[in-house]
Amino acid sequence: MAEYIRKAGQEIPLNAEQVAEMYRLMKRPTGARRFVNYVDIITADGPVNFGKCIKPFQYDIIDLFQQNERSVLLASRQMSKCVTGDSMITVRNDKTGVEREISMEAFHELQKKVK
Repeated sequence: MAEYIRKAGQEIPLNAEQVAEMYRLMKRPTGARRFVNYVDIITADGPVNFGKCIKPFQYDIIDLFQQNERSVLLASRQMSKCVTGDSMITVRNDKTGVEREISMEAFHELQKKVK
Protein backbone atom coordinates (compact mmCIF):
# COMPACT_ATOMS: atom_id res chain seq x y z
CA MET A 1 0.00 0.00 0.00
CA ALA A 2 2.80 2.44 0.86
CA GLU A 3 4.18 2.27 -2.68
CA TYR A 4 0.96 3.90 -3.98
CA ILE A 5 0.97 6.85 -1.57
CA ARG A 6 2.64 10.07 -2.67
CA LYS A 7 3.43 13.19 -0.70
CA ALA A 8 1.77 16.50 -1.54
CA GLY A 9 3.37 18.20 -4.53
CA GLN A 10 5.27 15.07 -5.55
CA GLU A 11 5.44 14.79 -9.33
CA ILE A 12 4.40 11.62 -11.10
CA PRO A 13 6.92 10.62 -13.77
CA LEU A 14 5.29 10.32 -17.20
CA ASN A 15 6.92 9.24 -20.41
CA ALA A 16 6.47 11.16 -23.68
CA GLU A 17 3.77 8.75 -24.91
CA GLN A 18 1.66 9.27 -21.77
CA VAL A 19 1.97 13.07 -22.01
CA ALA A 20 0.97 13.01 -25.70
CA GLU A 21 -2.06 10.81 -24.93
CA MET A 22 -3.22 13.10 -22.10
CA TYR A 23 -2.82 16.15 -24.33
CA ARG A 24 -4.77 14.45 -27.14
CA LEU A 25 -7.60 13.43 -24.82
CA MET A 26 -8.00 16.80 -23.13
CA LYS A 27 -8.24 18.64 -26.48
CA ARG A 28 -11.34 16.65 -27.46
CA PRO A 29 -14.85 17.57 -26.21
CA THR A 30 -15.25 14.12 -24.64
CA GLY A 31 -11.63 13.84 -23.54
CA ALA A 32 -12.36 13.96 -19.82
CA ARG A 33 -14.65 10.94 -20.19
CA ARG A 34 -11.75 8.93 -21.61
CA PHE A 35 -9.16 10.43 -19.30
CA VAL A 36 -10.80 8.91 -16.18
CA ASN A 37 -9.68 5.49 -17.41
CA TYR A 38 -6.08 6.58 -16.75
CA VAL A 39 -6.78 7.63 -13.14
CA ASP A 40 -6.47 5.29 -10.15
CA ILE A 41 -8.04 5.91 -6.76
CA ILE A 42 -5.97 4.64 -3.85
CA THR A 43 -8.00 2.59 -1.36
CA ALA A 44 -7.10 0.39 1.60
CA ASP A 45 -7.28 -2.59 -0.78
CA GLY A 46 -4.96 -0.98 -3.33
CA PRO A 47 -5.56 1.08 -6.46
CA VAL A 48 -8.97 1.05 -8.18
CA ASN A 49 -9.40 2.41 -11.70
CA PHE A 50 -11.63 5.50 -11.57
CA GLY A 51 -13.18 4.69 -14.94
CA LYS A 52 -14.56 1.44 -13.54
CA CYS A 53 -16.32 3.00 -10.53
CA ILE A 54 -17.65 6.29 -11.92
CA LYS A 55 -21.41 6.38 -12.42
CA PRO A 56 -23.12 7.61 -15.63
CA PHE A 57 -24.57 10.72 -14.00
CA GLN A 58 -21.09 11.67 -12.77
CA TYR A 59 -20.00 11.81 -16.43
CA ASP A 60 -22.75 14.42 -16.89
CA ILE A 61 -21.13 16.49 -14.14
CA ILE A 62 -17.73 16.18 -15.86
CA ASP A 63 -19.30 17.27 -19.16
CA LEU A 64 -20.95 20.25 -17.46
CA PHE A 65 -17.62 21.45 -16.06
CA GLN A 66 -15.82 20.87 -19.33
CA GLN A 67 -18.41 22.85 -21.32
CA ASN A 68 -18.94 25.63 -18.74
CA GLU A 69 -15.73 26.62 -17.01
CA ARG A 70 -17.55 28.92 -14.57
CA SER A 71 -19.84 26.20 -13.16
CA VAL A 72 -20.20 25.61 -9.44
CA LEU A 73 -21.44 22.36 -7.92
CA LEU A 74 -22.85 22.78 -4.45
CA ALA A 75 -23.17 19.29 -3.01
CA SER A 76 -22.35 17.31 0.08
CA ARG A 77 -18.88 15.75 0.24
CA GLN A 78 -20.00 12.13 0.67
CA MET A 79 -22.84 12.19 -1.82
CA SER A 80 -22.55 10.58 -5.24
CA LYS A 81 -24.25 13.67 -6.63
CA CYS A 82 -27.29 11.55 -7.53
CA VAL A 83 -29.97 13.95 -8.68
CA THR A 84 -31.96 12.23 -11.41
CA GLY A 85 -34.93 9.90 -11.19
CA ASP A 86 -33.23 7.18 -13.23
CA SER A 87 -30.25 6.88 -10.84
CA MET A 88 -30.19 3.39 -9.36
CA ILE A 89 -29.95 2.68 -5.62
CA THR A 90 -29.96 -0.49 -3.52
CA VAL A 91 -32.60 -0.71 -0.80
CA ARG A 92 -33.16 -3.34 1.88
CA ASN A 93 -36.42 -4.21 3.61
CA ASP A 94 -35.63 -4.15 7.36
CA LYS A 95 -38.34 -6.71 8.14
CA THR A 96 -37.58 -9.31 5.45
CA GLY A 97 -33.94 -8.49 4.74
CA VAL A 98 -34.64 -8.60 0.99
CA GLU A 99 -32.46 -6.26 -1.08
CA ARG A 100 -33.36 -4.88 -4.47
CA GLU A 101 -32.06 -2.27 -6.87
CA ILE A 102 -34.57 0.41 -7.87
CA SER A 103 -34.50 3.88 -9.38
CA MET A 104 -34.65 7.01 -7.23
CA GLU A 105 -37.99 7.82 -8.86
CA ALA A 106 -39.45 4.43 -7.85
CA PHE A 107 -38.08 4.87 -4.33
CA HIS A 108 -39.69 8.31 -4.10
CA GLU A 109 -43.04 6.85 -5.20
CA LEU A 110 -42.74 4.07 -2.58
CA GLN A 111 -42.12 6.67 0.12
CA LYS A 112 -45.30 8.52 -0.88
CA LYS A 113 -47.30 5.30 -0.33
CA VAL A 114 -45.76 4.67 3.11
CA LYS A 115 -46.82 8.06 4.47
